[in-house]
Amino acid sequence: MKPSLFELALQHQTEHLPEGVKLHVLLPPDAPYQIVMDGNMEQIWHRPRWIKPLLWLLSKMDTFFPETGKEVPLLLENSSYCDREGVICMEWRRTFTFPGKIRRFNALMRYNPDRQIIVDYFGKGGWLEADLLVKSFGGRDAGGLEISSSGYRLRLGRFLMRVPGLLSPRALIREWTEDGMQPDEIKVDVRLHHPWIGDFFGYSGRFTVRRRVK
Repeated sequence: MKPSLFELALQHQTEHLPEGVKLHVLLPPDAPYQIVMDGNMEQIWHRPRWIKPLLWLLSKMDTFFPETGKEVPLLLENSSYCDREGVICMEWRRTFTFPGKIRRFNALMRYNPDRQIIVDYFGKGGWLEADLLVKSFGGRDAGGLEISSSGYRLRLGRFLMRVPGLLSPRALIREWTEDGMQPDEIKVDVRLHHPWIGDFFGYSGRFTVRRRVK
């Protein structure tokens, strides 16, 4: 099989990743299956209050959303493939089920072989993109994967506009396991940080990871 997107980003240094994290991110583009993750988010939050209208607006682009809550069901579906140019891609489709409301937070990741980095395209049409830095931490029994973002760019038709650093948020995603967890279980913590207001959006919880035949 061809290497997965995250194998390339980690330069094939994946032996210390826990089994649940491996199952999630080491998805080859020619695999006959997708990855499905069923979970409950212990907490979904945002702050301060005045950003709620902005999050509502961004929800129209399947990016962020204004709802908060505890024990919120989250379904994450991943698929991997090679695009028309032969570049390895991976889709993350998140579906949050709030009382009376469904919210989606979708992204397409694409490997840039020239820069040896993952580029993440957020929401409908990939209107926002960022570079992703990936590294592992800890060991196989109690370690995980850390993904952080940098270099945000707005897509305006065929043009890209770089977001200045002082205006640019930073995402941090951590997936890991702990002693006593099942091999197909992982924990996740996602938070976004802005240099002016600090951490402003995030969620955390636990997933069960499984394969689903295409």
